[in-house]
Amino acid sequence: MFCRTISVWYALVIICVCVECTSLFTDEINELLSPSAGYLYAALQIGYLLLMFFLTSLVASQIPEEAAKSVDQIHTLTAPYSANNIAIHLQVQLFVSQLTTSPTGLTGWKFFVINRGVVLTILGAIISYMVIVIQMNPVAMNALGG
Repeated sequence: MFCRTISVWYALVIICVCVECTSLFTDEINELLSPSAGYLYAALQIGYLLLMFFLTSLVASQIPEEAAKSVDQIHTLTAPYSANNIAIHLQVQLFVSQLTTSPTGLTGWKFFVINRGVVLTILGAIISYMVIVIQMNPVAMNALGG
């Protein structure tokens, strides 16, 4: 259930950031606002979207880390009981193998697990998109001195 929701949410945040970046570096700032207010609004909107994205990704990336920590705690808690009972030992081993073999965490429609590497990859893609938008807009290039 969550993997589809997370995928759609991530896609919408990335699309919204790209649209706001495009409007920030082109002449399509809202005509109802003054140019400086339009730029400020677009910059605040981009900041808000990126903040939501990073906070959600930070929480989601902690899920696999906490699952890995729980393996040691499971061994510590069940060591006295598993020494006396082979059935408990086998059940603990089965549970630990399930925790360690399959990726634990929020996924994007089971295509990727959300971790810090995914966050950096998406951030790199957004920065690359911003550079391309700036390079394609002659007004922005002149304003930057290029």
